[in-house]
Amino acid sequence: MRFKNKWIGLFIAVFITAALMTSAQAQLKRSNPGFYRMQKFGELRCGYVDHPPYIQTDYLTGEVQGPFAQIANNMVEYLRVNVVWVKEDSLANIVSSLNDGKYEAFCGFLPYDTELANHVELTSPVMDLPHYVYAKEGDDRFSEDDLSAFSGMKAYVKQGSLSHLIANSYLQDVEVVLSTKTSTEEFVADFMDSEADLLLGNPVELDVYMRENSEDLNIVVKDPLAITSVTFAVGSQNQSLLKVVNSSIEAVHLTGKVDAIFLEYDMSEDIALREHYKDVYGDRLDPNKMPPCAGSKESKRPTFDTMELEGQPQPLPDSCMAQ
Repeated sequence: MRFKNKWIGLFIAVFITAALMTSAQAQLKRSNPGFYRMQKFGELRCGYVDHPPYIQTDYLTGEVQGPFAQIANNMVEYLRVNVVWVKEDSLANIVSSLNDGKYEAFCGFLPYDTELANHVELTSPVMDLPHYVYAKEGDDRFSEDDLSAFSGMKAYVKQGSLSHLIANSYLQDVEVVLSTKTSTEEFVADFMDSEADLLLGNPVELDVYMRENSEDLNIVVKDPLAITSVTFAVGSQNQSLLKVVNSSIEAVHLTGKVDAIFLEYDMSEDIALREHYKDVYGDRLDPNKMPPCAGSKESKRPTFDTMELEGQPQPLPDSCMAQ
């Protein structure tokens, strides 16, 4: 009888444990559906929109390429899952696609937007993009630090671009001239032929043109007019997923992988910004202050000119993968 009671007690204990686990999984599925699916299937579906040079589809191989694709591929190694790419037609679809579960994360080029942040969860910065004011070679009307010299001038910007938004915010006394050219080469060529005094852009998008025409444009204010944080995103109210994605992004930064990727693509502006503005970025630059769920505190973020990337990423501790 005692033996029988023992087995009955064990059965009840197992039944209660299973019920509690099922209840916990159901709660996780309701409260953090993206995190639940990532754990269940061992994959993170990443949405993206083609946005060269940051991320794009190779139409011959179908491979998703570019620095943001490499960053996401490194990020999921810390999550111990695979990445599955889901191409999106437009940035306008991000909110519905994330919140309806088409994919768990958006891993494309996504400038921080306060309105967007009301509808989805934006991650820690993936990179920081400087925006400079340029003038034509030989135009010596400007002081390196005097924005008031721009009053009454015309600034050439791409319609609908980040520079368009920044020009409206920071160049209040300047007439903004909008260009519909999508090609950087055509955009700059039109500026050179126009009566506009200034061009607002970022060095990554202008990079190819400037390599071949380095004498055409000069930066007329030595510091960026604005710095835009570029992020990934997850669905709203997916705090568990946001936590581990943030930790993985920060780990990829602090182990030097992001710097190595940007150097591979000749996109060192983000590195230079973080080195120059250490007082602003603070802990993001401190190799001894790894985020709580980003692996060993002994991990070092090497300087970008002495990069050592041997070894494999250490997975996030199990405590970081908990609800």
